[in-house]
Order: sequence, then C-alpha cells, then structure tokens
Amino acid sequence: MEQERFDALTRAVAQGTSRRGVLAALSSALVSAGLLAAPEDTPAKGKGKRRGKRTGSEAQSCAKQCRKKQSKRARRRCRKGCTPPTPECSTSQDCPSGELCESGVCIPIPDQCTTNTDCDACERCQSGVCLAQCQPDQVCRDNQCETVACTADRDCGDCSRCVEGRCRWQCSTTEVCLSGAGGRCCQPRGCPAGADCGSVDDGCGRTVRCGPDTCTQPANPCQQTTCNGNVCITESGNDGASCDDEDACTTGTTCSGGTCGGGTPILCTAPLVCQTAVGATCDPGSGTCTYPPEMAGSPCPCGTCDGAGSCVACQNGGTCSGGVCECTNSCPINFVRQADCSCQCPTGYEVVNGGCFKVTTGLTCPGCNAGCECAGSVAGSGNFLCVNAIFGPFCSSSACATGTACFSSFRCVTPC
Repeated sequence: MEQERFDALTRAVAQGTSRRGVLAALSSALVSAGLLAAPEDTPAKGKGKRRGKRTGSEAQSCAKQCRKKQSKRARRRCRKGCTPPTPECSTSQDCPSGELCESGVCIPIPDQCTTNTDCDACERCQSGVCLAQCQPDQVCRDNQCETVACTADRDCGDCSRCVEGRCRWQCSTTEVCLSGAGGRCCQPRGCPAGADCGSVDDGCGRTVRCGPDTCTQPANPCQQTTCNGNVCITESGNDGASCDDEDACTTGTTCSGGTCGGGTPILCTAPLVCQTAVGATCDPGSGTCTYPPEMAGSPCPCGTCDGAGSCVACQNGGTCSGGVCECTNSCPINFVRQADCSCQCPTGYEVVNGGCFKVTTGLTCPGCNAGCECAGSVAGSGNFLCVNAIFGPFCSSSACATGTACFSSFRCVTPC
C-alpha cells in the first residue's frame, strides 16, 4: 500500500510542467491517497462569494488573519472588513411566528417533541424541540457522541468530515443529519404561522404535528370547520338539513347559507272558553300560545264570561251539562224558575219584601186564586194585592218576615 502511494506521488511530480502544476498534481495525489483532506472550492477571482454578513466563525478567522498583516494600515483595513454584522435577533420574540433565534439569526423551529424518544439519534428533546447534542469535533455512533480520529472523510460517520485528524460534526444544533452518501445536514421546517391542525413535512423526511387532524366543529349546525392549509376554517355547510333555530314557535326549519331559518310559524287559533284568538301571541321559549280574555258578560256555556278568561256557569244553582244548567233548586210561591235556575216574579205580579204578590183591582179581587183576599194599603206597594191570611201576625211591633208584607201597619200577609 505504501509503495502504491509513493508511486502515485512520483507520477504526480513527473507530470508537473511548472511549480504550480507540480503542487497541484501533488495535492491531488495526496487527496486520492487519503493523506490530505479535500480542499474546499476556491471561487475564481472576481467571482467569489458576495460580500455580506459573516458568521461568528468567519469573523474570528478573519481577525486571526488581520494580526498577520505587516502594516497598521493593512491591519486596520482588514479589521474593517471583518466587522461582525448586526445580529438579526437577540431573542426568539424578535423572530416571525414559527422561528427561533439561534446565534443572532432567525431559523425555523426544529422538529417538535415531548420526550427524547421523539427525536433522532444523538438528539435530545429540549423545550419541545429536537436539538443535536454532538460537538463540532464529535460524531454520532450508536446514539452516542464520540470524538473519532481520522485520516479521511470516509473514516467518519454521516454528516461528519475529517478535519485536522479529527471527525467533526457538520450539522448545526438545529439541523438533522440525513444518512446515506456521507449524510447531509438538513434544516427542518416547522409549522407555518397560525397553524392549528394537521401536520406538515419538515423537508427532512419527518412529519411535524401542527394540531389535531380533525377540527372542533362549531355549535352552529349550519356551519362546518375543516383543516385547510393547516388552519381550521369555519364555513357554511349542511344546506337543506333540518336544524333548530331555537324558536319553539316555528317548525320545519332548515340550514341555508350558514344560518338556520325558514320553517312554518305556529298559528294560535285554539282559544279556550272565554278567550279570544284576536291578539294571541306565541312564546318562542315554550311554543305556548297566550290568548286574551273575552269581554265580561260575553255568553259562555251555562253562563257568562267574567272578563278574566273564565266562565261563570249556573251561578244560581244547578250543574252545567251540555251547555245547559240542570237546576235542582225550588222557587217560593208565585216565582217562576228560569233557564239559569234563577227565580223571577212574572208579569202581573209585584215583589214586596221578597214575596211575589199578584196585582188585582178593587175589593172584588178579580183574578185572585180561590181562598185569596184582596188587600190595599200594603206597605211598599200602591196596588191591591192578592193575599192570604189577612189576620196573620201583627206587624205593628216587629217587621214582617221576608216573603210577607205588612197590611195597613197591622197584619203580616203572605201571597196567594
């Protein structure tokens, strides 16, 4: 093996046509032999990297070079070119949503986690994100960060390079290593700003959970919420489906354009006795109709309305059956019982002190029943009345009983 390397060096020197060519050939041979790390590409003159903000490591490297300058002017000019750039952020609050501040630069939030088992090898879950644990001079092997000696990149694991005889990890603390072909450092993407549902590809072959796959549905049955672009969006839906408009005075309501409406209103057309449908209202909470009362005195079965919505039936006694009062009372002499069970003194008769006396003319008592006498000068009347028992109780010392009349301030007489 050593002989092959020597032969390669010999051929490289032999092929050199100039000092620069010999050095180039020698360097290439050393790289091919694994004795020298491959140099980074050097941009052509006039086509180098554009001037801009330097990282902290670039500023330190440039400062070291400035100390080698011979003149003060040269060192001053060099330091001016190495002035560190103004940091983009100082805390994560200075960064847009979904990014955090790392070394003065806003970067996307790495893969989210709750425990270390959610992270890749050599990563730990810190403050809800997976962060690499290996130092720049370490590599990840069997989920352990190790410092490994090397002579070439092939001696190191994925995402590591051989630098000054040591394998150095190339990924930043926010990057993940994609294995294969020497590995590749990948900066994972987090959820977009405002995301609250579903998941996204972090760009490094992993899935980042932004929220539940199914959005919470709104209380309005005529709306539905779906996950669109990792954001729960509420829109109208379920058009034509039955719904409750929370108004008990309507029936058959359906969804239309995100609202519940339509349907048929309840008609209040069935008032009770002594109530009227005119001016009736429906209670949206219960769906119950309220009817105004009929006017007092309005007829109702077996009686009249009292003006408060109730029917006063058979008020003179008896019971109401089929709209007719069945009377059970009896009336005093000469009184006639009416349909409402009341007792009335008929035409041709006169009520005196509660009694119903027949009116007659003269002492001959025409029209009086047999056995009756006609009496004039009856207290409370100016007519001749048909009476019975002129020689009844005396009324000079006490009033006559109800239903009887006092004749000539002498005797209490009864109708006949």
